[in-house]
Amino acid sequence: MAFTTALLDANVLHPMVLCDLLIRLAQRGLYRALWTREILAEVVATVLRRRPDLSVELLRKRTNPATQRRLMAHLRRAGLQAIGH
Repeated sequence: MAFTTALLDANVLHPMVLCDLLIRLAQRGLYRALWTREILAEVVATVLRRRPDLSVELLRKRTNPATQRRLMAHLRRAGLQAIGH
């Protein structure tokens, strides 16, 4: 079976439900997920544009801790760093 790598763009990293699903699938080894700092910055900008009541700091506080842990673990395994970490 060929191993597939996918670059996840901002439109699939937000909403978080889809992002969470895609990260879980990648963690189970169904494919390798990649993204860039620029893509993550676009996700943050989109969330802040849609939710002007939020800030970057509030986003960090409100993100589900389990989702944060999965995302950070995946980033580490892929040798990538998240914005602000």
